[in-house]
Amino acid sequence: MVKETWEKTFVGASLLPCFMGQSTVIIPSRDLVIVRLGPSPGGGAAYMNEYAGRVLDAIGLAGT
Repeated sequence: MVKETWEKTFVGASLLPCFMGQSTVIIPSRDLVIVRLGPSPGGGAAYMNEYAGRVLDAIGLAGT
């Protein structure tokens, strides 16, 4: 579990890295789980931080 990167962006969020860049992001403060299937370009926490931010923007939960 990668905590440092996520604690700065989402309170209590966790990144669960999986095989070949697939990832699960759990954000309890937003009642949200994001699952990224398939290889992720760049893989890792920085990419998933950006990806989760775009998902939150798209569903209107960013900054709430």
